[in-house]
Amino acid sequence: DFLNKKVKLFQEIAAKKSINIQANITNDLYVQADPLAIDRLINNLLDNSIKYTQPAGLIELSLTTKENQLSLLIRDTGIGIAEQNLALIFQPYYQLAHKKTTQGIGMGLFITKRIIDSIPGQIKVTSQVNQGTCFTITFTRYLPENNKFPNGQIRQTDLIAPVEINPQISLKEEAFDPQKSTLLLVDDNKEILYLLQSGLKNHFNILYAFNGKNALEKLKQIPKPDVIISDIMMDQMDGHEFFLEFLKNDELNFIPFIFLTAKTTIEEKLKSLSEGAVDYICKPFLVEEIMVKIESLLEHEKRLTRENISKMEKKIHSLFLDLNAQQNQKTTEQVKLNNLVLEHQLSNREKEVLEKLTQGLQNKEIAYDLNISVRTIDNHVHNIYRKLNVQNRIELINFINNY
Repeated sequence: DFLNKKVKLFQEIAAKKSINIQANITNDLYVQADPLAIDRLINNLLDNSIKYTQPAGLIELSLTTKENQLSLLIRDTGIGIAEQNLALIFQPYYQLAHKKTTQGIGMGLFITKRIIDSIPGQIKVTSQVNQGTCFTITFTRYLPENNKFPNGQIRQTDLIAPVEINPQISLKEEAFDPQKSTLLLVDDNKEILYLLQSGLKNHFNILYAFNGKNALEKLKQIPKPDVIISDIMMDQMDGHEFFLEFLKNDELNFIPFIFLTAKTTIEEKLKSLSEGAVDYICKPFLVEEIMVKIESLLEHEKRLTRENISKMEKKIHSLFLDLNAQQNQKTTEQVKLNNLVLEHQLSNREKEVLEKLTQGLQNKEIAYDLNISVRTIDNHVHNIYRKLNVQNRIELINFINNY
């Protein structure tokens, strides 16, 4: 009776997608387990079957027994799973790719496997791409003595209503608030995007893209984001390809980049961080964890900005002081030179030549700068030496320094 009621609930959901659910249920079969746990695992399996079965498809459910074993079978005519991926589908947030679409199986099958292991029982899966998938769950059949149950009754529980799957999940970008920081979320799983958007939109402007290629196009059109968060396993252009292309853009590649992914191996994490990502968050995740990491990252960026501004201000101030000191030195030297010229009665041309001599120029260079002959410069130099009572350049420099 429990399973018949459950099937009827899902038949209403499946009918909206033109999917037929056929049931062959042997009555009066029992398993000793928490009814809520059994309810949830059936929910998860039928949810997936409806999600991955095309309209006009078929889902078959049967409950049978052989000797002391109870067998629950759920078979669909959906997109199927490649053989090499069958061992991976019970991992949390495993991504299922098929025909240019990548879907997130999420936590459903991971939780289902944990429930079955705890009862205990076994789950087997067989599948063919484009043909469908079959899950077979086996439990030890519970046989009450004299048809009597503990405490004289079967524990009753309310059935968990199935969640209607909506492929057109509502994703919309809110009005842009210039007072908020901006996040670009990149993931081909709309449910993940919706979860992040719902949890973060009160604190940030949320923009999104469905794969790396879509994100690169969007970056040309949207306000420059403060942080980019990207999945890795995506169709058309995955997260790594997107990140490497993103790094080529000098106008954007300073933006902090975070990977958010179900790929949890240390090799994958090291690869992502070595490419230049600032963080690597594994699914399943808490939205609160992502919130804290983003806020910490943005605060760090603000501190760096303030530090850089402070350093720049100090550098400009130091440069100004140096220029001012140089200007004061030049002014002092010029006053000294003017006094020397007046005291020793040097002509204007001799003053010009003297200035060039203090700069370390040779006679030929002075002649070129003043556009007069070298012979004339030689005569001016001789007159300067005579008026200042020096014999050569070294004595001239010493004389001026000590003046």
